[in-house]
Amino acid sequence: MQTKDSVDDHHLGNVRFELDISFISAEMNNSSASSFTNHSLEPMKNNLLFEKLRDRMRRRLNPALRKVQPFSFNFTQVEDVAITNGLQRGKECYDPFDVKISYNHQCILVSAHEAQSIQVFDLQTRKLQFSISTGYLNPCYMAIEENYSTSSKNRKYSDALLLNECESHYCNGYLCKYDLESLLELQQTMTNSQYNRSWIWKADGLEFPEQAIVVYSIHSENMIYVCDSGSTCVRVISANSGTTLSTLSFETPIHHPYGLLFTNQGDLLISQGSEANRIELFRKNENSANWKCIKTLQNKGAETCFVNAFYLHHEKETDHIIVSACDDNELQVFTNDGTFVKSCKIDTPSWSPIGICLNELTGELYVCGNNRAAVRIYK
Repeated sequence: MQTKDSVDDHHLGNVRFELDISFISAEMNNSSASSFTNHSLEPMKNNLLFEKLRDRMRRRLNPALRKVQPFSFNFTQVEDVAITNGLQRGKECYDPFDVKISYNHQCILVSAHEAQSIQVFDLQTRKLQFSISTGYLNPCYMAIEENYSTSSKNRKYSDALLLNECESHYCNGYLCKYDLESLLELQQTMTNSQYNRSWIWKADGLEFPEQAIVVYSIHSENMIYVCDSGSTCVRVISANSGTTLSTLSFETPIHHPYGLLFTNQGDLLISQGSEANRIELFRKNENSANWKCIKTLQNKGAETCFVNAFYLHHEKETDHIIVSACDDNELQVFTNDGTFVKSCKIDTPSWSPIGICLNELTGELYVCGNNRAAVRIYK
């Protein structure tokens, strides 16, 4: 079991990639290699095993290994993708909550809260392929853990789906991890009871999980940082087992956290609801495990609060932040230090944006319209 301090430092691995000789040595030993020293590194550069290990390490820190097309921040509307209850019924679903992309499985996932399903769209055509029933559970926030395992069929990398589900009216929430390949393959024959038993793990100790992010590491297992609004805290969870490893400590209390992200500098941004209604930027103290608030973001640059800022999106290439200002019916952009840049007022009344996702292949931004049965695409 890792210490609390070591767990909290894991997000720093996202900032840069370093070739860890000791890690290679350990991997060589696990592969029954006879010996390995630092001096033997140079002759190994053309060695297949070395290339395999290097690829594995790079994928742990940068799972995509793809050239990312950043968002332009012009907010030019491209298309509205309709969200329905499924191919058969064709009934509109007025509560799409979150949207995510799996590049390994070439699909767009939309959590349809009221329809109690996950809508699966083709990544290229954006056409609805099928709907995965979540039984009696209402799906909310999602996250993708890329390359979490190797497919049993073709030995290619497979993704995991991290899904926040609640029983009704945002009560009794759960965070579960699913093998995405299995969900996609079994969707045609899976019953509700089979779905409810198909998770890899179900996280314990969370009262009501909100937005979660995956932090990748080459040194050990991946970590999941998740807002627990029910306990008004941020938990750190093992991506392998779902076990809670630690709870982040703050110099001043946070209140009902909804969304979170790490900047490229390792600062932590948290949106809060209830009596707080604010978004704060935190930095970890050098001499302790506590996180200190260094700035409170201002709604459109003015000293007003954020009401129901349910989701925070990090544009990694520019290190900019996009806030889903649900009650204001707009998206707001900030720099990594919390400086307001611009806002995009959504021209459709009561769109109520929540989940956001960047298509890294096209640079298009996908935004869930929680009250409008659609995902809007901007470029």
